[in-house]
Amino acid sequence: MQGNPPRHRTKARHIRVPPFLPVPLRARCDGWTALRQAQFLVALARTRSVAAAAREVGLSRVSAYQLRNRTGAESFAASWDAVQAGTMVPLRKFTPEERRIAAIEGLVKPIVWRGRCVAIAQKCDDSALLGLFRRLSAQAGKEDFMALEAGAFHP
Repeated sequence: MQGNPPRHRTKARHIRVPPFLPVPLRARCDGWTALRQAQFLVALARTRSVAAAAREVGLSRVSAYQLRNRTGAESFAASWDAVQAGTMVPLRKFTPEERRIAAIEGLVKPIVWRGRCVAIAQKCDDSALLGLFRRLSAQAGKEDFMALEAGAFHP
């Protein structure tokens, strides 16, 4: 008997989606809210189908790809890629602007129960905050060194 091979499905209790920065959009109740973005990623992890995941959150596959290609959607796209690859770590680093947003506004982490995203937790990213402090400290140290070279400091 020939037939299609069974589709790969992830068990509901093992669905994990990496935290991400939601795509900044105008607030609409019927659009891609941060919760819908998280629900889409969880559904994508479970179904492995963009069309099925988009249908599950009540939006179209085309709008999902449009969201992915928007400016500011790099973190969401990296989480999308990580979900499709079956890893928990996005394959890109934050830009300085994204690091600032992650430190102040926080990353969105989907809360999964029985294979569905029931809520999101938005928590400030401590590692992004430390990276931001490190970057500011390095800039301040460089400015002090340049001022010392210019003779601005006299002992």
